[in-house]
Amino acid sequence: ALRIASAFLLLLAASTLLSQTKLSFESRISPNGDGEAVITNRSNRPMVAWIFEILREPCNPIEAERHIYAGYDSASEPDGAALQPLVSRVQDIGASHCNKAGTHSSNRASLKVVLFADGSSVGDSHWLDILRRDREVRLQRIAHAIQALKETNGSQTREQCVASLEKARDALPQAGEPQVEYSAPNPFDAAVRELTDNRSAPLNNQITALLSQLQTERGRLEKQQ
Repeated sequence: ALRIASAFLLLLAASTLLSQTKLSFESRISPNGDGEAVITNRSNRPMVAWIFEILREPCNPIEAERHIYAGYDSASEPDGAALQPLVSRVQDIGASHCNKAGTHSSNRASLKVVLFADGSSVGDSHWLDILRRDREVRLQRIAHAIQALKETNGSQTREQCVASLEKARDALPQAGEPQVEYSAPNPFDAAVRELTDNRSAPLNNQITALLSQLQTERGRLEKQQ
């Protein structure tokens, strides 16, 4: 009963927030029992980025609820796919699984901010600032990843390239709190994964392709600053 009441209040708050906007957001339970977040663009403008909060309920009363922040930014996606008008996006937000057999609590989500292609937004201005901060952080990471890849000069081995990328990644400061988990991977992690998972490809070709991808993403992000 408590969970139903909490879900009702959450949906009521979301309805109040979005009642005069051109979008809808729903936190619901999927057929497999996990939670899922559904955002629908009901405007005539593409949605380019958003952040929502995921709440994981504790397994027992002495545990604290766990809040996680998840985001999507089309400028950091390989295809630059914004959410077009009258289109929905569904994201699995998981569930809390306790050690006790059969204990399963679907995660819930609430929307914090949405950014449209024309620069307008819906939601808390504080979270809009966080979204912009995270774009700046990603731009810095991209710039350092590009520099690290260029410094290989085709003279390093694959293992040396991976070690250089990891060293450059670990030297950078983390984003401030709260930290948001975006669907696009850290550019350093993506480069390391490409070089370690695809060892049959020529190393120089991989580096060239990675540089091209990062430069393209940097251009998209800079246009949206």
